[in-house]
Amino acid sequence: MTFAPFHWHYYRTASDTFPLNDSPILVTEDTVMVALSPRLMLEIDRTKQQRFDAISYSNYICPQKLDVFRVSTIRNTYREIIFSSAARLEDWKASPEFQARHELMQGSPSYVEMLEKDGSKELWNINAFANR
Repeated sequence: MTFAPFHWHYYRTASDTFPLNDSPILVTEDTVMVALSPRLMLEIDRTKQQRFDAISYSNYICPQKLDVFRVSTIRNTYREIIFSSAARLEDWKASPEFQARHELMQGSPSYVEMLEKDGSKELWNINAFANR
């Protein structure tokens, strides 16, 4: 999939907002999100076309967008999510998405098998993009 012609938006925050996970490229039907650091996230909105040099920035992320990021991050992790805040970790651990992912990972035969099954989609997307 080609990312360049779509709308790129950077979210910058004053505090650590974006936990980092072991599989950081979060692909949903309409967007691709990547936490670049605990204070910077890139969102590529595949529903909006734009010029190659037009990029937007926000110093704030709305709670709904942060919820999409949280659910996608939990759904996309295989082993680890790195939090800079114990309070944010506890909030995420209390969510039904976290509980479901934790149970799934507990019951999986091995980390490598899970990564081979689900992670290959992400690796294919990265490699396909890099080869263009």
